[in-house]
Amino acid sequence: MNIGYEYGYLYVALNPSSGRAFGLILPSMTVESLSIFAEEFRGWLGENGEAEAETVLILDGAGSHRSGKVSYGGIAKLDFIHFLKTF
Repeated sequence: MNIGYEYGYLYVALNPSSGRAFGLILPSMTVESLSIFAEEFRGWLGENGEAEAETVLILDGAGSHRSGKVSYGGIAKLDFIHFLKTF
């Protein structure tokens, strides 16, 4: 028996006013994974009557977030590059 680890990355979008959320677990933090999330999220918005023009994604400044290779459609993007360290 081999004991090991397998990793995944949780991508989540949350509407704070309604509490509704959309999420995917993807295998990596690459442009390809973020593109899959953005495409699926845009589809979810359309299926749930949410407007892309009224949606803002808050991203943490990871390399895939800053690449410029991901299409967000009509979704606005707000990047937070720095985090406060609390330790």
